[in-house]
Amino acid sequence: MRKWFATHFAKGISLGLLKAVHQAGAYPAFAQLLTDASDAERSLMLSKLDKHCPNIQMKSKIEILAHIEGLASGRSQPADKPKPPPKPKRQKIKVGIISGSKY
Repeated sequence: MRKWFATHFAKGISLGLLKAVHQAGAYPAFAQLLTDASDAERSLMLSKLDKHCPNIQMKSKIEILAHIEGLASGRSQPADKPKPPPKPKRQKIKVGIISGSKY
């Protein structure tokens, strides 16, 4: 059962699949499998479900499970991708006559 869970859910999870499990009423069984899963499998799932959520990997197991349940039920949404900082504008260097030079 662990191998099946790792193959079909840990590696192939998507937000749509997670919500479908919840809507089908199978989330309690899924939550039990998720509780028994390894930290690496939960981490892999989080990286696919909510990869832009800051510090989610550093939370406790209970907080991670609650976050996944919130995503499944629709109570919470994945974090938006952060916008990159604006690039500084390049300043044009004016080339002129060098003082004291004959050019």
